[in-house]
Amino acid sequence: MGDMSVRPRLPIVIVALMVTMVVVVGVVLWPRGHAETADHVGAVALETMETVPSQVWKRSAQDLFGPDAAADNLEVVADGHGVLVVSGRVSTPRPGSALIAVDAESGEPVWDEPRIGESWNCAIGAGGVLACADNDRVDGLVATRVDFFDLQTGVVSASQTIRYPGWPSITAVEDGFVVLVEGTANIGLLTEIDPDAELVATVSFASELPDQRGRVVGYSRTGRERWAVDPPVNHLRLQQSAGSDMVALEDRKGAGFSIYRADTGERVHTSSRSGDLYLLYEGGFVIGSGRYTLSSTVAFHDSAGRYQGGLKGWQLASYRNWPSATVDRKRVPVLLAKRPAFGVVSAGTHAVKWTVPGIADDATQIDEDHYLLSTGDLYAANGGYTKSWTIVDADSGERSRAVSTGFGKTAVGFDGERLVLAGDGNADHSPNVPHLTAYDMRTGQAVWDSEPVDSKAIWRQFGRRLFLLQSAGNAFLAHYK
Repeated sequence: MGDMSVRPRLPIVIVALMVTMVVVVGVVLWPRGHAETADHVGAVALETMETVPSQVWKRSAQDLFGPDAAADNLEVVADGHGVLVVSGRVSTPRPGSALIAVDAESGEPVWDEPRIGESWNCAIGAGGVLACADNDRVDGLVATRVDFFDLQTGVVSASQTIRYPGWPSITAVEDGFVVLVEGTANIGLLTEIDPDAELVATVSFASELPDQRGRVVGYSRTGRERWAVDPPVNHLRLQQSAGSDMVALEDRKGAGFSIYRADTGERVHTSSRSGDLYLLYEGGFVIGSGRYTLSSTVAFHDSAGRYQGGLKGWQLASYRNWPSATVDRKRVPVLLAKRPAFGVVSAGTHAVKWTVPGIADDATQIDEDHYLLSTGDLYAANGGYTKSWTIVDADSGERSRAVSTGFGKTAVGFDGERLVLAGDGNADHSPNVPHLTAYDMRTGQAVWDSEPVDSKAIWRQFGRRLFLLQSAGNAFLAHYK
C-alpha cells in the first residue's frame, strides 16, 4: 500500500524542544515524525483470522539492538517485501538511532548488524530498494543525507546530500523516491545534546508558528538526483498515493496544498483555500471545491494539470482514513451534496458508478474489492456513544450487514469475511486497551473475542500481517496470526 491523502490536515498543536547547549546557545530541535505511509494507517486487507490470533514471535528493543538499546524506544519506519525496517535508540557503539531489517514472518534480523544514525526516516521503493533520509553534519552545518540500501543485505549502494537545514521526510513514488526537507534554521543534532541540558516543552497553535520554507528533491531508485524545487511557504507535509506518479505538499497551517510530478518536480496545481480537497491517482488527480455546499464540484486533471472535466453537486469524500487507501482512476470516492450518499465516480468517464445512502464519518478502501464505512451516532439516551461499521462492494456498492459497537472501537483489518476491530466495545474514547473482536460481516455477529494483551501497546498491520507494537516503556514488537 502506498501513501495517499484527500485533504489537508490542520495540526492543532506543535511541540518544540528548546535546548540550551554549552557550545551552541539557543539551538531549536523541532521534533518530526517519519513520512506517513498508508501501510500504517487505517484498516487494510488482513490475512485470514478465523480464530483468536496467537503470538508467533516477540522481539524487544534489546533483542534487536543489544543490551545497550533504550528499552523505551522502538518504531517500525518502513515495511515491504516481507521485511520490517525497525528503529530504536542505542548508546553504543555510539549514541544514536539504530536501524535494522527484520523478517516479518520469523522475526529474525535480516542484516548482520544495525546501522547507526541520527533519526531515520525511511521508505521502501520499487525493486526492494530501501531509502533513508537522516540529518548529518557536512562542513560544519546540519544537512540531510539520503542513503540507498539493499533491503536484504543492508549494504549502502549510493548516498546523496541535501545542503538545506531542516528535518527530512521521505516517500517512495513510482520507481524512485521524493525527499522533503522542512527548513529550520539553527538546528542541532540530538546526538550532540549535552546530557545535562535543560529541555523545555512549548505548545503553539499552528497559526502561531513562524512561516517556513522547504526543499523537495526527487531521486531515482539508484540514488541519482532527478530534480530539486522549493515549494510555497509552509507547504511542508509530504503525501503520496498508491499507484500515483505525483506527490502533494500540504500547508502545515491548513491553507491549501500544491501538487507535483514525481518524474520532473514540475508543480501542476496550487490551492490556497483551506476547504479544497485533493486525491492523487495514476495519471492524474482530482480537486474537490465548495465543501459542504450545494455548489460543490469535483474537477479531474491529467498529470500535466490540464482540466479533463468534472461533476457539479458532488464533493470528494473527506474521510481521515483515505490516506491508507489504494485508489485507481475507476473508483474516486465522492459524496452527494443535496442528500446524504456515498459513491464512486470514474476519472475517465466522469460517470457515477454507484451510490449508497447515508454519510460515513470515516471510510477506507481496504482492498481492490471492498470499502469500509463507519458512522458515529449521537449520544444514546441510556448513555454512551455508538458507532456502526459496514463493508461495501467496490464494484457494485452492495452493502454487508451493519455492526454496531462502542465509539472507542477502531478498525484493524478485514480478511474478506471478518472485520477485526480493536478496543473495548463499550468504550467511548480511542485509543484504549488492545482488545480484539472479529465480526462476520455476512451476519453482523461477533465470531471471536480476545483478552487485552498489554494496556500500553497498539495493534498495527504491516502487509497482511497483524502486529502488536509497544513503542514506549518496555518496548516490543510481536507478530500474531
